[in-house]
This record gives sequence, C-alpha cells and structure tokens, in this order.
Amino acid sequence: MKTLFPRDLTEEEQESTKRRLTRLIISVLNSHSDLHYYQGFHDICFVFMWVLEDDATAYKCLKKLVEGNFRIFMQKTLQSSEEYLYHIYFLLKLEHPMLLRKIEDTNMEASFALAWVLTWFSHVLPNLEDIVRLYDVFIADDSFYMPIYSSVAIMLLSVGAVEGSIYDFGELYHCLTHLPKRHPVEAIIKKAEQLRLKHPVSALEREANKFLPLIQKCKLSKTSLRITSGTTLEWLLIVISDNLHSRPIRTFFIAGTARLFILFACLLVVCRGADTPTSSYGPGDASFSELKQYSGLKLACFVDVNNDRQTDTIVVTNDNGINVLLEPKARSSSAFIFDFNVDKVPTNVVLLDPTVFGSELIRAIMSSDFNGDSVADLLVLTGDSVNNNYQAYIITGMKDKNGNFKLGPKNAAIASFTAQPLIADLNSDGVADIYGELTAGERGIILGVIGASKFELQRSPSGKAGQWMTTGGGYSAFGDFNLDSKPSLIIRSNLKEFKFLGQSLVTPDQKFPDFSSSVDITIPFPVAVMGQFRFADFNRDGKLDFIVPVCKETDCTSSSTLYLYQFDSKKWVEIPTNLVPVGFGGSGTWSFTKASSDLSVASPELIGITHGDVDLDSWPDLTAVLTYTEGANVFTVPAILMNKNDSGKLQFQAYLLPGVKLSGVDIVQMGLFDQDQDGILDLWVTTKSGHGANSLFSTRLLKQKQSTNNYFLMTMVLSGLCPNRPDCMGYGIPTTGSTADFQTYSIRGEFFKSTGITAPLSSYTALELPYILFGVGELANYIEIAKIRLISSQPGTMPLLEKQQDFIVPDAQIVVNPFTRQDPSSWRVTSFLEPLRNLKVLIIAITMVALMIFLAILVTILQCMEVREDREEKMHQVQGFHF
Repeated sequence: MKTLFPRDLTEEEQESTKRRLTRLIISVLNSHSDLHYYQGFHDICFVFMWVLEDDATAYKCLKKLVEGNFRIFMQKTLQSSEEYLYHIYFLLKLEHPMLLRKIEDTNMEASFALAWVLTWFSHVLPNLEDIVRLYDVFIADDSFYMPIYSSVAIMLLSVGAVEGSIYDFGELYHCLTHLPKRHPVEAIIKKAEQLRLKHPVSALEREANKFLPLIQKCKLSKTSLRITSGTTLEWLLIVISDNLHSRPIRTFFIAGTARLFILFACLLVVCRGADTPTSSYGPGDASFSELKQYSGLKLACFVDVNNDRQTDTIVVTNDNGINVLLEPKARSSSAFIFDFNVDKVPTNVVLLDPTVFGSELIRAIMSSDFNGDSVADLLVLTGDSVNNNYQAYIITGMKDKNGNFKLGPKNAAIASFTAQPLIADLNSDGVADIYGELTAGERGIILGVIGASKFELQRSPSGKAGQWMTTGGGYSAFGDFNLDSKPSLIIRSNLKEFKFLGQSLVTPDQKFPDFSSSVDITIPFPVAVMGQFRFADFNRDGKLDFIVPVCKETDCTSSSTLYLYQFDSKKWVEIPTNLVPVGFGGSGTWSFTKASSDLSVASPELIGITHGDVDLDSWPDLTAVLTYTEGANVFTVPAILMNKNDSGKLQFQAYLLPGVKLSGVDIVQMGLFDQDQDGILDLWVTTKSGHGANSLFSTRLLKQKQSTNNYFLMTMVLSGLCPNRPDCMGYGIPTTGSTADFQTYSIRGEFFKSTGITAPLSSYTALELPYILFGVGELANYIEIAKIRLISSQPGTMPLLEKQQDFIVPDAQIVVNPFTRQDPSSWRVTSFLEPLRNLKVLIIAITMVALMIFLAILVTILQCMEVREDREEKMHQVQGFHF
C-alpha cells in the first residue's frame, strides 16, 4: 500500500495516510455493496486522496468513478476486465497487425496490461506527477477507452524492444510489463491521442464485435462489458463546488485542474500551441537524452588528442579561446559491472587562452598531423567577418612530461585563403598537406614535412587552377571517389557545377594539381542553395555515392531535396525525401535550415548535413537541422533522415529525436559522435541565443539509446609513420584518402556489401569522425571479409595498396598501421573488441563461472574422499589377509 507514498513522509505520517486511505476505500465500497475490491484499487484511491487533499471531495470523485464505467473492474470476477483488456489487441490489429501476430504466436494474452489499466498506470509509473497527468487525460475522455489507446501507444513506441523479445514467452512478458517506464508520459499521451483520432471508438468497437463472441465462448461473460458515456464537466463541478468553501488545496492540483480544462478544450477543437515540434517516433525506435550541456562553447572538430582511441572534441569558447572536451578512459567489462548506470561525460580542458588570438575571430578549426610526429596539430582559420578572407595558422600539438596533450605557440599566419582550404595528403607520404585558393584562379599548397617547425606556402602557376567558388560555401573534397586507387579532387566552381580531377597527385615533376584536365560535373536540376556534399555507399552496392543537399528556391521553405550522382553512370537523380517527421501531426512546412549571416562560426549554407548509420542497419543515414514554419512561428530542430533503401528504392524519411526538446534557441552546428565507442552514434549540437555581439553559444551532447541489437564494424587507418611503437601510434588523428569495404551475409542469409571513405572535406565538415563506422545489422555469424585500401603514391605503376581481413567478429574496431606504406604485407592490423556491456549477459557469465568453480571444488572433494576410502579399504583387506 505504500508504493506511491512520498519518500519524505515520516513513519507517523505514513501510518496516518494509510489509515485515511483505508477509511476512504471502505467508505466507497460500503456505498456500493454490489462492487468488490481488487488488488490495485488502493492506488486509484490514493491518487485522488493525495491530490485533492480533502477526503470528502476524494470520496465524491471516487463514488462518481465507480458508478460509471470503472465498475467493470470491480465485479466478482475479472471476466469483464479481461474482456476490456482484449481491446488492446483489437486496436493493435488495426494499427500494427504484424506485431500482433508475432505476440499471438507466443500465446501471450492481454493480461500483461492488467496492472496498467486497473490502476490507470499508477502501479507501474514511478513519478506521481506523471500519474496525475495521465489521470487528467483519462478523466477528460468520456469514452473510457483512453487507457486502451495509451497501452497500445506504449507498445508502438517500443516496437523494437517487443520484437526483440518475441522468441521467449517469459522474456516477452517481462519486456511488456516494463514498457511504460521507457517513455516520457507526454509522448505516450500524444501518441494515444493520434491513435484515438485515427481509429475512433466506433472503429475500435466494430473490430471488437468481430472477435469478442469467439473469446466469450471460451472464457468471458457475453454481457459483462458495458461502456457508457460520462461528462468531464461533472467531475469539474464536483471538485470546484467542494473547494469553494474549503481550505486551500494542493497547488499542483490547481495546475492539474487547469490542465484538465485545457485538455478538454483541445479534445473538442484539436488545438495546438506554438511550441517546439516533437515526436515520439525515433529513428529505429531509438530515444535520446541530453547527457551534458556546456555553456559558452562552439563545436570545432573531432580528434583523439591523447591517442587513447577515445575521440575528443575541440571547441571554441565564446571569448575566442580553444578548449578540448576530453573523453574519459574506456571502461572495461569488469568496470562496467560496478558502474553500468553511470554515464561518463567529457571534461572541459583549456588548450589556448582567449588572449592568444585576441580580436582575430576564430571561424573554424581542423585537425591533422602536419609534421609527422603522430600528435594532433590544429589548422585555425580566423576572420573579422563572414565575408573576409581566412587567415590560416598551424598550431602544432605536443605531449608534456606526463604525456598530456598541449598546444605549442602561435606563429605567423601561413596563408590567406579566399575559401575554406582543404586538408589532403596530396603527395601520398602520410603527412597532411593544405590546399586552397589564395586569389581568384591562384592556388596555394602547404606541404606537411616530417619534423617541420615552420611551413612554406607554394603558389600555383597561373592558368592551371580553375575557379574556386568562394561565396555561398567553397566546398571541396579529396579521396578515391571512383575507387580506382587514384587520388581525386572535387571543387565546387559555381552555383551548380563541380570540377572533378581524377588524378590530383603532387610529385616532384607535377607540383600542383592540374585542373586544365578536370571534368565538369553539372547538376541538371534547379539549385538556389547548396549544403555540404557527402560521400557514402547509400545504395549498399559497394560503390560510393555523391549526395548533395539543396534548396531549389532561395527561401528553402518548400523546396528542400537531395540530389545524388553516381560516378560509374555519370548521372544525377533526385532522391525522394520526406522531411515531415514520422509521428508529427502539425500543419506547417519542413525544410533544410539555412545558415544565418551573423554567425561567428564558419558554416555551410545548409546546417547539420552529415552522414552515419544511426540505427546500424547497414544503410547509411543522414542528419540535418530542419526548420519548421507554421505561420509566424519558426523552429529549428535536430533530425535524422533515415535511409529507407531496404524497400528496394533509395529514399529518406525524417525522424525527430524523442526525449530532446531545444526550445528558444537556434541550432547552428551538429555532428555525429560515438560517446562510448560502442558503435551507437550520438549527437553534438551547438545552439545560439541572441544575435550579433550578444550571441551566446551552448553545446549539448545528446546520447542515443537504441532498442535494437544491430552490430557494427569500425575501421581506422593510421598515418603509417610510426613502426608500431605504443608511444607514437597516432590513434584518432584524421587521415586522408583511405577507403574500406566489407561483405557478409545477413541473419536472413542475404549477401550484402558496403563501402566507406575517410574523405576530408573543407573545414565546414571538420565534424567528421576520424574513422569509418559501418552498421552491419543483425548477423548470425562473423563478418566474412573486410578490406582497407590506401591511395597509391604512384597510381598505375604500383600494385593496389590493400589489406584484407577475414572472419571478423562483429562489434570490433580494426586499426591498420600502414608501415611500410608501399608494402601491404608489412602493415600491422589490430582488432579491438567492444567491451561486453550487457549486464544480463555479464551476470549469466559470472554465474556460469561461479558454478564451474563450485563444481570443480565439489568434484575435487569427492575425488579426495574416494581416494581416502580406497586407501582405508585396502588397509582392511591387507589386515584381513594377514590376520
């Protein structure tokens, strides 16, 4: 009876409350001698008593409740309650027949929801305010079916978890009974209301009439269930009239009554206020939560500064300093046992004081290794305003005597670029180089040199550079895009055209990429605004796709779309893209988000476009910051564009992030991030409030919680400059131009393959992880083949630089150190397995080990006893022989 009692009650207060509750229950039952108490009715009574505070008013409300439809739960048997529960299956048949069929295959009856419905979820929800919120909704619904809609809503919000438990009756029952605690109550209410509007009570009753006679023949009374209509206003009149002359009631009940009026009005006129859009449907049935917020920080780039295979985040402070958000050390399986429910958060560490750059506004930061010491260096771009040139500085990284990362001094600017430069290993020596446009038609190269402390700018000869688009996003990329093992360059040259140079290697004879032999790639569709392009195997055919987010019109409001180019067919196609998030019922418009002109951070024209397999189903997805416009209200929200290619045609569907609501701010940056190095992609989001000089930035880490059991494969390529010494391996420093692919069979026996690339782009997308992360879906066994390739230093004359690994355990990170670069047989490949973090499996494993130890001890004891008995028996035989 004490399950709902507030924890701060003293023993005396608990006993007093218990006596009040007992009197209230007996009073209600005495006034209706035909009704019977059931286990859980005390939860209902307690909520009314605690919220109303006045026992007389609580009695009147409970009397009204049991005189109505609630009496079906208070019969001599539970037959009528069981019949009512079967409406869950009837509604589930209308909404998700496949899920119902899977549940029925386990012979699971609807009784798993008995505690949900009979106590209006007060027995299964831990938060009293959430319970009160649900009571408001149930009272406001005159049909008495809202508990049914809510129950089905909970199941639909947890489809992945339910489907993952259908193979065992006990596991499925445990999963179903614990579902209500998995979701915010507002998400449950919103989904339930959507179900009520989609499948009205009349449709639900028609479905019930088809099947109830069959059920009734087996176990139920045909006349047991009678649902009648009540009136919400009658409840309000009881409460208001009883409290006009009584002492002040609990303040949150006043709020509850106000919510009741508002909710009742909304049910009548379907109203929705101007609020940040949310949805209870997540990508792959996932949910998100805000793990940590860092005020005054802006995202810059991802790099592992201390080489511990934990990717860190470089950030810029509001006052123009440089910090790093250091990831905690990885937890082993044994450590996870003791702190499995503790989320480790990054530590904010100062790298560079704000006074170093002073009034030179830091616009962007990229990271790589420019001097070949396997320690991360930073390329910092500054500028006084959005339209000025970028002043470029290289700040080298180093380790102090304790092995901690720190930055060296700031030297003079190495160059002034008109567009964001590109980090690329142009001479294929394993050391990062910098390539960019100095003036119109003139390019500059800064070649990285092993052991260098100063860097030299080389200017290109005139006539061979070609124009680099400097306004509206000077996008560029370097890598083996058509998988011919040759280094390629792609540069955006005007609004809808790219320059593609298939052979961009820098040699002693060819000191600059010669764009006089480049090929034009022109988009044949309307383009007014373009975001940063991406490279991934979206079709899962083993080839890289070139995808470009655009707005066909300048305002983007109703013209956002995706274009895709395939290098083999040399054709552009428009990809069907639905930006209206699943589960969102608003009437406004959705679009990509254009970058604001007053940002103090360099940003592409469209914000937040990046790629990664968010649900690890083996189909790469996209992220995007979406703008929702409804009348005068405009909101920016983070979203996932899920790849729906598994239906046979490439298409993307938007999903919002359940559990995340960023109100009153604009999103200006977003990047995928693997916080726990477990293959599950989380999100970094930078938001801005205010404008101009009054802008305040804040960066949040949004952690994903998946309900599926898909596997991943992570590949990381090092620079190859270190001969496998632990002190110079250079984990997590972005390298350029490597590709990786794998092939295997799915759990259904289907053969599939996929390809990825570490293609550095211009610094708009420095928010890329320094490795390739593949989702591989559900596997019945190992990953058959994985290949890692490097760009050859002499394309056409050298054999393919490729390393193959066979029979790979899923959930593994493969690290390749290509030392010596031209001899793949000498490359060292190390596999790191994901630490076991499934507590259930750990407990079973520990139990099995303990059992084996116990059996070993027992067998040893029995063996010793047998040996002793044999010895005694021999002694008796010897004694008998002699005497």
